[in-house]
Amino acid sequence: MRSGRFREDGRRAFATAVREGGFDAADALAWAIPVRTVSRLLRLPMQDERLLRGWLRAVIHRDAENDRLPDSARTAAGELRAYLDSHLAGRRRAPGDDLLSDIVAAEARGDLDEAEIPGLCILLYVAGIETVADFIGNALVALAEHPDQRALLGARPDLGGAAVEELLRYESPVQYQVRTATLTAELHGVERIATHDTRRVARLPIATG
Repeated sequence: MRSGRFREDGRRAFATAVREGGFDAADALAWAIPVRTVSRLLRLPMQDERLLRGWLRAVIHRDAENDRLPDSARTAAGELRAYLDSHLAGRRRAPGDDLLSDIVAAEARGDLDEAEIPGLCILLYVAGIETVADFIGNALVALAEHPDQRALLGARPDLGGAAVEELLRYESPVQYQVRTATLTAELHGVERIATHDTRRVARLPIATG
């Protein structure tokens, strides 16, 4: 997939932030953009975005002081699996030009066993999203904490990845308001998702006024 849709999602998120006086950049940017991107690759309905975001964040959540998988994560994984199973069934009836259809085709050729497919789809969806969400959220926090590096990327925005690049490229008066306000936001409102392996941003409130 070309980066044009990815960038357009970022521009829309920033424009919404200006209209509403701010936003939670973790939810509306770091998590929303990869969910939309992977959903397009799988041809999942865009209206299900918020539902999918909720499942994903529940699936990866861990209790900081307990190594056991939380019941909420198990429940969310089951609901996500059932959701993907329903779309796989639809592709078996009417395949299209998307990754789920490719998986169904691999099953028909005998390259994948039916029992393998649900786990593969969940792994593809969760892993494909959480890595990008981690990068965007942590990059925004790091840029706010390190203005010298922000200045460096401001001179070379192409070094920061598509979502961060769009933030740094904004030139119109309205866009410039988003750029300056976002990256100088106070960080006391940052919340992180508890995990055992990475540092993930769960909440990053940003004011644009």
